[in-house]
Amino acid sequence: MNLEVWGSPIEHSLSPAIHNAAFGRSAIDASFGLREVDAQSLSAQIDDVRSGRNPIVGLSATMPLKQQLLELCDDVDHVARGAGGVNAVRIERDQAGNAARLVGTSTDGAGFCNGMRAQGVSLGGARVQLIGAGGSAQAIAVSLLSQDIEALSVVNRDSGRATDLVKVLSDQDTAVELALSVDLDADIVVFCVPRDAESGLFDSLDLLRGEPTIVSLSYGLPTPPSRDAAQLRGWRHIDGIAMLVAQAELAYAHWFALPAPDGAYRPPAL
Repeated sequence: MNLEVWGSPIEHSLSPAIHNAAFGRSAIDASFGLREVDAQSLSAQIDDVRSGRNPIVGLSATMPLKQQLLELCDDVDHVARGAGGVNAVRIERDQAGNAARLVGTSTDGAGFCNGMRAQGVSLGGARVQLIGAGGSAQAIAVSLLSQDIEALSVVNRDSGRATDLVKVLSDQDTAVELALSVDLDADIVVFCVPRDAESGLFDSLDLLRGEPTIVSLSYGLPTPPSRDAAQLRGWRHIDGIAMLVAQAELAYAHWFALPAPDGAYRPPAL
């Protein structure tokens, strides 16, 4: 069985290393590769999957493909709808090898929460500040609202996008305090922006009164700028590896319809 991760750019992805190591530990006869796919080529690549020209049985997707996959999949669960995008697809094939159904979900939100717990970060009762209001922020925010957090605030340079995100979150059945301003008492600050945008968004950190945990969705080298910002202030920093590994474990469960064996998914050696 073959599976792939799609995106553009994609050559930096650690997903093949994480999944192939996990497949070896779980004795699954599968291999995981990567494919450069951008927004313009996505529809043609999906056609290749459906026809069997690309006989993969599952895929992961990064930006900028997640929102498009909402419409291209045959079935999308409520998790992906709430997140506003699909990043894991199970491909159900018939006996002739044609793709009968493409079933999509999102592992972004649950992957973030599971990754934080794996790092010993308690979400219950926490005040969480999101910096950024894009697709990843929406997925994480929706999942956080089900984690018994106390408050969730959103800061973004484009105030319109932040306002739109808070409106989406306000439609959720939750008693969590939502705000568009900096939460001076934030316990967890999450940079939901590209690595090169982090350094221009540190002003809000100087307003905080406590010693929050700083989280970046970026990983690898060069290290996320938020790591240096956290270290200068004596605060803990967690990079995106924790979320990536947790997402990969959830994707395994989606593709194969069974939980990954305990211990199969581990951080890769960098």
